[in-house]
This record gives sequence, structure tokens and C-alpha cells, in this order.
Amino acid sequence: MSVPRLSFRDPPLRIKIRKVPIQKVPDIESQETPEPKSRKPLYFIIFITVIILLRIVSTFIFKSAPHTIKKLKCSQKLRSVTCYGADPVGTFVIQIPSICSGSIYDVGGFPFSVADQGDTFKVPAKDLYVKDINGVCDVKAYIDSSPLTLTFPFTWVTTNQHTVFTILDGNDIIVDKAPVSLFQSVTRGPWIAYTYDIPGATAKVVGDGTDIIHIYNGVSK
Repeated sequence: MSVPRLSFRDPPLRIKIRKVPIQKVPDIESQETPEPKSRKPLYFIIFITVIILLRIVSTFIFKSAPHTIKKLKCSQKLRSVTCYGADPVGTFVIQIPSICSGSIYDVGGFPFSVADQGDTFKVPAKDLYVKDINGVCDVKAYIDSSPLTLTFPFTWVTTNQHTVFTILDGNDIIVDKAPVSLFQSVTRGPWIAYTYDIPGATAKVVGDGTDIIHIYNGVSK
């Protein structure tokens, strides 16, 4: 008969193994940048501020100036009248009695044909003079702040001594000895203003007489 063996050793302890979850290391590159707080209110405030500033600046800069008419002082030397007393900005207006206005051919650098309004002449203010004046005249001249624009073709002013004209533009002959009847014209006293539809930047006119020919290049739009 077998005798059972006695064991005095304690049974082994059974320790439960706890599984710890593996934490993933965050990928810095793949992380999304957190969206900033909305800047719309800030942009709106800036926009409103800029609009207000522009309104204030425009009020001072573009404030419409009042319509003014300033009287000029004029002096006569020989057959020319020169005026002064205000900045030449706006419209040059000069009233000349008919008794001495019949010989005028130039008003402020413009031919009489575009400035003439009877005994009153109006041109864009630039050169404040008038040529020619018969005798001594009591002229009245003004600067009107309202601007004036005159458009007119190539024009030349001379006397009836010339019966034919040749017009050259540079070295090109545009008109070859054409009679005066072929040109549109306006007469004032001894002066005749002729016109022709060409650019006048380099044009010149030659007549068959000896009287002076005043050339105006014209202004067109």
C-alpha cells in the first residue's frame, strides 16, 4: 500500500495581469491647426472706420467752390488790351463797346470767330488780352469761375488781301492754291477767319498777299 506524499509548499499566487492600453504618440505634422476665432467683427470695424475717414477727407478736398465773378483791371497799350487782378481760372469775359470792337481778331489766344458774342467775348481763361482795339475803349472784363470749353477746327485769320491759300502739313501739301470761296469763313471788320478740317499741330497757311496770317491749331474732341 502506497503512502501519499505530503507537500508543505504554498500554492503559487496567481497575479492577474492588467493590460495597459498603448498610447499613440501624436503626429505633430498631421495635427490640424486650431481655427482662430472669427475676425469678421474686427474687419467690419476697420471697414467702417476707413469709410468714415474717406468721407471726412472728401468733404474738405472736394467741397464744391462757390461760383464767383471777379472784376479785372485792364490797361491798353497801342491796339492791345491786357487785363489782370485775378487768377486766370475759369472763363475770361470781356465787354467791349461796338465803337471800338470791330477790329478784334484775337481774344485770349482764340480767334474772334469762336469768342464772339456780340459786344461780349468769352474764352477759357488763360491769356487775358485782346487784339486789335480801335481807338481808346472803356472795356469791362471779368473772371467767371465756371469753366468754358471751346471746340473749333483749324483756323486762320487774315484780311481780304489774300485770294487763294495753300495749306501745308509738314512737307505735305494739303491744299494747293485754292480760292477763298472754297473755305468756310466769318468776317469781323477787316478780319476774316477761315477754317479747314485738318489737324493743325504742324500746319501752316500761305496766301497770295502780304498781310499777316494768324494761325490757330484748333481744339476738337
